[in-house]
Amino acid sequence: MVEIWLLVGALTLVLSIPVFALEYYWLFLFGNSLRYPRDLGLEEVNLKKFPKVSVLMATFNERYVIDKSLEAMKTLDYPRDKLQVVIADDSDDQTVDMIDEKVRDLNRSGISTVVSRRTNREFFKCGALNKGLEKTTGEYVLLLDADSIVAPDTITKGIDAMEKHPRASFVSFRYGHYNRNYNLVTQMFALSQDIGDTLSKMGAYHIDAPFSLQGGFALVRTQDLKDI
Repeated sequence: MVEIWLLVGALTLVLSIPVFALEYYWLFLFGNSLRYPRDLGLEEVNLKKFPKVSVLMATFNERYVIDKSLEAMKTLDYPRDKLQVVIADDSDDQTVDMIDEKVRDLNRSGISTVVSRRTNREFFKCGALNKGLEKTTGEYVLLLDADSIVAPDTITKGIDAMEKHPRASFVSFRYGHYNRNYNLVTQMFALSQDIGDTLSKMGAYHIDAPFSLQGGFALVRTQDLKDI
């Protein structure tokens, strides 16, 4: 009996080590996030050139947010002839008609916009994005979810950062939330995203450690994305 409890105790200790290590790492990231340069990203942006940017947005039955998200493309302070919007749409509800109407509207406004649709949902979101990537023509790709909140200066700031850091492959932005205060669940989810932005990105930046690319809101060099 004693040997069994020793075995259980040893196994518990071994399984707990990764948990303790992860918690320690998060505390370490938190400490370093406090040393994040506060003026980073606040510099004045003065682009000398405007490379073409393709906005690649993944959608699936997004009727509550898609109209607002696509309308935001008109507010971007970037030359419209240097913009392209590609919608990787797997929807099977009224979102399809809503997207088609917004595509016509964006094209009339001078923003080249196309839809990529499939006959199946193989590999789900990543499959839709890979298919949509084939239609992109920009030197950079801005990856968005259908509910991403895009500020007018998102692309100009992103391009400015990429031009200043030619070895970088992507710029990751902080998420906004349409439904942040809708209920307790959405508030907690938004908070978890905020914590991830603060710790994982700001802390990792200061110690030059890797962090994950958020596919829902990032500006990526197209060739690097295709190489991967």
